[in-house]
Amino acid sequence: MLAGAPGDDSGAGRAFLLRGGASGLSAAGAVAYVEGAGGVPGTREAGDRFGSAVTVSDLTGDGVADLGIGAEGENAGDGTIMALSAGAGAAYGPTALGSPAGTGIGGRPNDWPGDVQHTRATSDVCRWSTAE
Repeated sequence: MLAGAPGDDSGAGRAFLLRGGASGLSAAGAVAYVEGAGGVPGTREAGDRFGSAVTVSDLTGDGVADLGIGAEGENAGDGTIMALSAGAGAAYGPTALGSPAGTGIGGRPNDWPGDVQHTRATSDVCRWSTAE
C-alpha cells in the first residue's frame, strides 16, 4: 500500500510504501520516499506537499506495479506528478500534461468551480488516484 503524508516536515511531504501479506500490512520493510532521494526527482522544499495524491498502478505497461506520487505545492503551487518505476523517477508538471504553464495541477478543495488558476479537470489529475 502506498500512503501519502503531504503535511510531514513543514509540508515538504513524503510517501510510504508498506508491505503486506496474509496477516495484513507491516512496517517491516517499509520504504519512505522524499523528493531528491531514492530515485525521486526534485528538491525537498517546505510547502511542496509531496504525497498529496498517491497511486500504485502499472504506469509503464510492463506488467509491474509503479508508483505515482503527486506534489500539489511543487513549483509555486503549479503541482507535479512523479512516476517511479524500477528505482528511476520522472516528473510531469502542467506543461508536460498538456496544460499551459501557471495552470496548476494540484488544486485544493475550494479551488473549483470558478477558480481561474485551477480547473476541476487538472485538479483531478493530482488529487484523485486509482488502483488496479
